[in-house]
Amino acid sequence: MSASLLGAILYVICGVAFCLLGLLVLRENPGARLHRVTATMLFFGGIGPVLGGIGELLTLLGEKSPLLQSGLSTRFSFVWALFFPSLVLFALVFPRERTILRRFPRLFLFLYAPHVFNILLQVVLLRTDIREAWNRLDAALPTDRFFYSILSLGGSMVGMALDGLARLHLHFFSVVNLVYIGAAILLLAKSLRGLRTAKIRRQLSVILFGLGSCLGLYAMAVPIPTILSTPLPAATRMVLLSVSLLLGTGSIAFAIVWRGFLDVGTVVRRAILFSATSGALAMLYFLTARQMDRVLMAEAALPFPLFQTLFIVLLVVFFHPLMGWIEDAVDRMLAGERLGHRDIMRRLGREMTAILDLPTLAGTIVANLREALAVENGYLVLRGRTGVRFQAAGEDGGGMPAIPVEHPLIRGLAAVRDPVTVPDLLGELETENDRKPAREILKAYQSQLVVPIHLPEADEFLGFLSLGKKVTGGRFNAEEMTLLSILATQVGIAVRNARLHEEAVERKVVDEELALARTIQQSILPREGPEMDGLDVAGLNVSSRHVGGDYFDMIPMENGDLGIAIGDVSGKGVPAALLMSMLHASLHAQMNGSVPVHRMLRRMNRILYRATSPEKFASFFFGIYHPPKRRFRYSNGGHNFPLVLSRDGSSVSLSDGGLLLGVQEEESYDEGSVLLRVGDLVLLYTDGVIEEWGPNGEPFGVDRLVAVARRHREENARRILAAIRDEVVDFTGRDRFSDDFTLIVLRIDH
Repeated sequence: MSASLLGAILYVICGVAFCLLGLLVLRENPGARLHRVTATMLFFGGIGPVLGGIGELLTLLGEKSPLLQSGLSTRFSFVWALFFPSLVLFALVFPRERTILRRFPRLFLFLYAPHVFNILLQVVLLRTDIREAWNRLDAALPTDRFFYSILSLGGSMVGMALDGLARLHLHFFSVVNLVYIGAAILLLAKSLRGLRTAKIRRQLSVILFGLGSCLGLYAMAVPIPTILSTPLPAATRMVLLSVSLLLGTGSIAFAIVWRGFLDVGTVVRRAILFSATSGALAMLYFLTARQMDRVLMAEAALPFPLFQTLFIVLLVVFFHPLMGWIEDAVDRMLAGERLGHRDIMRRLGREMTAILDLPTLAGTIVANLREALAVENGYLVLRGRTGVRFQAAGEDGGGMPAIPVEHPLIRGLAAVRDPVTVPDLLGELETENDRKPAREILKAYQSQLVVPIHLPEADEFLGFLSLGKKVTGGRFNAEEMTLLSILATQVGIAVRNARLHEEAVERKVVDEELALARTIQQSILPREGPEMDGLDVAGLNVSSRHVGGDYFDMIPMENGDLGIAIGDVSGKGVPAALLMSMLHASLHAQMNGSVPVHRMLRRMNRILYRATSPEKFASFFFGIYHPPKRRFRYSNGGHNFPLVLSRDGSSVSLSDGGLLLGVQEEESYDEGSVLLRVGDLVLLYTDGVIEEWGPNGEPFGVDRLVAVARRHREENARRILAAIRDEVVDFTGRDRFSDDFTLIVLRIDH
């Protein structure tokens, strides 16, 4: 087989491969503009070589046929030129449609116009058979007549003009094709530089390399020799054209099979690989067995084709194992995309497990999906902590609209379990009144596909993933929908874990703040009683929480007196502790020894009333003990009556005063006074001491408090405090009090 014949065969095969590949691409998604443009480019890239290669084969084989003699095969091979405007149009729509096409929707007509004109000239005017017919007519005309001489001269001039126009047109159009080639490569290279999506960058890199090599070899085979008027030998030209087409077809096939170009499905990609394998076997047959038989039959005069027979026998014997091996190899090759999806899920699963910050988690999920699926935008929309609205999480979602929990879109998505396209989702809504607001939200998010996120075990709707259109304008295939459906469950678990971690961190911060507040509060309360001649005093405060609302104080005064305060603020926890701090500050601001006790309470009542809401109040008792006369002056603002226990068994309640602090702004308070004797005990307590209940629901009560104090009255004040606390613990059977526990004991020694 001659090199020219082999080149012509390769030329035809590559052209057929181009056409078939174009049909497969168009069949995959005929509604997508990118698919239509790509299919058109491949078809025009293949039809010309098919027709031209057939004509070359017929010429080399010496076949005589009407097709060959009419020149139709060679003539229509110029349809190949439409490949170049199709290539420029492809560069304008991949990976995304350029603005110029939206501004000038009929731009493609101007791109094709020069080449359509070129084909018309090639078919109608500039073919050699027209000029030969004119030459035959010119030879048949008589030369001895002046009219026919003039006609012959005019015909010759027309023929020369046509020849010149043909040569000029060929040179000019070769330049036009080179310009189209350069424009397409520049457009694709510019798109490559501006791309951020790695998947599309890989696709475009492969295509750019293949098309660049294809067009470079084509330029070496046709336009450049034409411009330089140095035509290449037919065999060389065919080989260059065949290799160029092989590189062009191969790059697009490679991008489709291994890089997921055009989102072509597995069936089509499998067909491409099997076709390539079958073509390789056919080429192996032509290049080995047939050629070796020719050599043997010429040299050894063998009467039958030995190697072709052996090739067929081997093919029959090993056909099924070979096809099984090829099928396994194809599956392994095609598994790359599926494994890529699984790899995304594994990687996302690992990352989501390790990421406990919700904004970072949302950014990671969206970034991975944008990269894997080559979508223009994506958002993870989650229910807020308050539960009243849904909001896009992460940095990219800051400007997106919030969605109320009762919005029709949320109601519709809560009933959906699988990924759903926007038209299908809107179709699930019952009325136009529901569809209109849902459509507005989806438009704001630029959604093309929505993936609901549920927690399966709790049947809880957490939110949804909104994915925009693909960069290439393609649709989401079945593999991607399955990936997203599985991934949605993992995302839901990751979001729940992030929320739990967020709550745990907040609790930890609150605990740390409460511990600090407790430290501050404990620093406000006296750690031990002051040392005063003839008086033993001790105080104890145990909060039921980190911080409490009970307050007590023992304040030595400049004149030698001792101020005693005890109070109980409404509520518990931090609010009560803040109010208690206000009481402490208000009391110490007035401790100059010149303000009567009852007036101090009146001022504190006014301050508390003005600074708090009506439901905030406090019981408060304050007294001043004067050691020389053992006189105790006091005023009680609605607090539990302190008790004075005498040695003779009698007791006195300190009840003079008025209402709770903070109830009425202008409230007056009475002042009481009691003379204490040696051996007397004074008990000041909050309701957390006497209202602790036992196993049968009975409170500890004042009587038990008095009984314990009397049993231990000969001991010092600190031991009496400890005895009362231990008795309350034994009575309740609990180590922790249900309310703040505060107690002060004064013992008059002499």
